[in-house]
Amino acid sequence: MPDFGRRRVEIRNDCRGLAFGEASVRQVFRILDAEGLFRPPAGDLSVAFVPLAQLRALHLRHLADDSETDVLSFPGNPGWSFAGEIVVAPAMAHRRCRHCGTSFPEELSLYLVHGYLHLGGLNDLGPGEGEKMRRAEEDCLQRLRQHRALPKFLWRGK
Repeated sequence: MPDFGRRRVEIRNDCRGLAFGEASVRQVFRILDAEGLFRPPAGDLSVAFVPLAQLRALHLRHLADDSETDVLSFPGNPGWSFAGEIVVAPAMAHRRCRHCGTSFPEELSLYLVHGYLHLGGLNDLGPGEGEKMRRAEEDCLQRLRQHRALPKFLWRGK
């Protein structure tokens, strides 16, 4: 059985207005892996925080969709010990948290969880799949709350 406790999480922050501790983001994935509910394949994870325009361009290039989105996940290659990449737009989290009644850290953590669940094989586009994804997201967020492991993301952007 793969040792998920030793999974490396590489983090890139291309958003000048976003501040956080990298260790707290790595802890999110250590806890989700340890809980063992919906883990992605073994191997390292890459997490990138990017401007909204950059995520939109990736959305268009890889999914032929020109709309704004909050998170994209790209499966890796377990043979190369790479589970995949999660790319999120903090500006979208900042915009949506006001409308959803959540805090910015919770909304951005939701995007990390959502990408992680996609890498673990969950989908949210087909009949009934969206509901299954929402339940899994809430379960993962609840476990992170129990561990007091939601990162303290700060947004000073536009």
